Amino acid sequence: MSILAKLLVVATGLIYIAFCKENISEENPHESILTNYGTFQHPSLNGLISSIPCTTHIMHYNLDFLLLKLNNPIEPLLISVLPPSLTLPMEYKYLQDRTVHHFYSRYYTRHRKFCYFYIFYSNPPWDTVTLGLLMRLYILQAHEELRRVRQELTKQDTNQAGYLYAIFITENQNFFKDGKVSRQKSQYLAYLRPDIFLLSVIPNFGLLFLSGKMEGEILCIATGQESYPIQKQLICHSRPHMALVNYFMPSYLKQNQFQLARDFPGLRENNPYLGMVTQTSNAALFLLMEILAPSCNLSIIPFCHSALDEKCSLPAISAGETPMFWDMYHWTSTNVVFGEKDLHFLTCYSKKKTSFDLYIKPFDFYTWMCLLGCVLLLVCALSGFASLASLNLGTSRLGLSALGFWALATLLDQVKGISGLPTKVSGFHLLLGVWVLLASIITSGYKSVVIMSLNIPETILYPNSFEDISCKMANFTDAEVDPRFHDVLTLLAVLPYLENGTELRKYLITTSSCFAILSAPKQTPQLDYLSSLSYSFYTDMQTLIRSASEKGFTRRKDKTIKAIIDPRHRSFPVKFMPLLNLKAPIISVPEIWSGIQEELLRCHKSVYVGSKEDTESFKYSLERKHASRIPLQVSRDKFHVAAVGWRFETVSQHRVVKNFKRLLESGIYHLLLGYEYFNHVSKEFRASEVIPLKDSQVNKQVFRRVGLDGKFQTIFFLWMGGIMLAVTVQTSESIWKFWNVHK
Repeated sequence: MSILAKLLVVATGLIYIAFCKENISEENPHESILTNYGTFQHPSLNGLISSIPCTTHIMHYNLDFLLLKLNNPIEPLLISVLPPSLTLPMEYKYLQDRTVHHFYSRYYTRHRKFCYFYIFYSNPPWDTVTLGLLMRLYILQAHEELRRVRQELTKQDTNQAGYLYAIFITENQNFFKDGKVSRQKSQYLAYLRPDIFLLSVIPNFGLLFLSGKMEGEILCIATGQESYPIQKQLICHSRPHMALVNYFMPSYLKQNQFQLARDFPGLRENNPYLGMVTQTSNAALFLLMEILAPSCNLSIIPFCHSALDEKCSLPAISAGETPMFWDMYHWTSTNVVFGEKDLHFLTCYSKKKTSFDLYIKPFDFYTWMCLLGCVLLLVCALSGFASLASLNLGTSRLGLSALGFWALATLLDQVKGISGLPTKVSGFHLLLGVWVLLASIITSGYKSVVIMSLNIPETILYPNSFEDISCKMANFTDAEVDPRFHDVLTLLAVLPYLENGTELRKYLITTSSCFAILSAPKQTPQLDYLSSLSYSFYTDMQTLIRSASEKGFTRRKDKTIKAIIDPRHRSFPVKFMPLLNLKAPIISVPEIWSGIQEELLRCHKSVYVGSKEDTESFKYSLERKHASRIPLQVSRDKFHVAAVGWRFETVSQHRVVKNFKRLLESGIYHLLLGYEYFNHVSKEFRASEVIPLKDSQVNKQVFRRVGLDGKFQTIFFLWMGGIMLAVTVQTSESIWKFWNVHK
């Protein structure tokens, strides 16, 4: 047999072996060498550590280390001794203060690229509360410290399940689970009891049950099919094999049932049907139901909150969220950022600036000063010529006041002779001629600029910044608000629950002259729709409020944030003011949208706050509906509130997360959002019964005759000021003469 033939036979055999091995691994990915993990009294730590390809941290109490060989550990290993029990709040607080800068935090920083596997063991076993507190203390705190240092929230993926694992070695199976359901081969389902809420701190959590006999191990892994805090589903494996990490991830990757979050865009509690949706009505729901769900073979149900229904514990999918609560969910969710959210406001409220700039702006400051100097110089020159003439001719001398009034009169086109002027002084007449010529030119130019300014359309001044619409009122007094609630944030939080909250809310709103800050109503209001907490503006501002509060509201922008959330700003339409007398008024969402439209059309001191796309589409819809007769304006100033993204209660390796990222990168989702924004206002407001304003009410705001305001108002102010100045001067002169006579 030739060498080539031998090589062909060897290669064929290797290919067949590799193919068989791949098929075997696909049929049973956990099939590997059986491992004996020992008994509960004497667990085989070497067997555990050898099956974990991660940085291993053994957290124990009363563990027998006689069988542990630490000469050449395969992976980095840490061992910590924990207390036999832990109670709230003193012991937990004490350990928390001690471990803020624990040494293993720095150790983890050096080994950041590895995964971490925690083994919890106690003999006798910890109770559920102690175990939950220890996991929060020694897992969450250490890795939260790393998160804050490395600012991992700036990334798209904040799910920590990919590198954090934890198991608790115990012996009493009935202590942690109940309700077995048989599955194929050696697997069965079990559930953590509802009171074990403290165990659900990380997704990759498992229980390793060791009996008193060898080869009696049972490994139960949280599947992620049901989420914290109601119920936790487990998949239990009898006689687990090596590579314990491989048991965790597949349970998440096989998830095919999800529910929509309570505040998913467009989801109504009274209409939970998820039928056919279009890209023009709800981009997020269309993307999820018509693209992601079919491509990923997912089953999506609406949000439900029944503690008895097992489906209500399914992992949720949220859309359009800001990072306000991502710190709470980042251990069990994957966050994908798709854009940023800026808040603008829309209003037609305007005012015309009343000032005398109209009569000053034709000349700049230096021109006015030169004109005044010329008048003084002219008076002095005329006085000198008159004095010279009076000496030569023996006539009476002209006074400075008469010359001064004459010089000013020429500027007002009053060119008349003054008795007593010298007639035979050529220089005198030449000076008068030059001055009259210049005065006529200056006066004509001044008049032309002023008249032109009066004829051009008036400039409408809109509030253009959040500082312009913020409530600039004095601090609360003890007579108005209880001293304990003078802080704005505290008052907002407790106002709906105070015994006299209804009366206090009514007093704060009715006695203030602040702008009304209107925004989209939340689908799930807090108590009622008369509270600012029930609208999107306060929710969107949470990130900025928290940041400004941590800094003590010291910066100018932070002070504006504090002023803009003042409860003296009315957050609901003015048509609901009579409902302030009721304890819990019932208001529907269509009624709120109707009231928002009606109030904006009246151009009172009210604004609608929303994203750039939201306010622009709102403006476009109102102008189209009312034939562009409403002078609406979107502010240039903005609040950059936060990033916006989707939150999936699963790992980042799940197919639904990967497919969503592909759609995001392709630009399809942003294109769908463009369709939705364009049709958003029509969708929301067609269902609401808008009370149309009379044409006279609209025309009164824009098309009207010249009234006594604006530029023409200053003419009468100038006239009244001149009369008062003349009376004051004449009175002063009369008093001066009377005093000189009776001196």
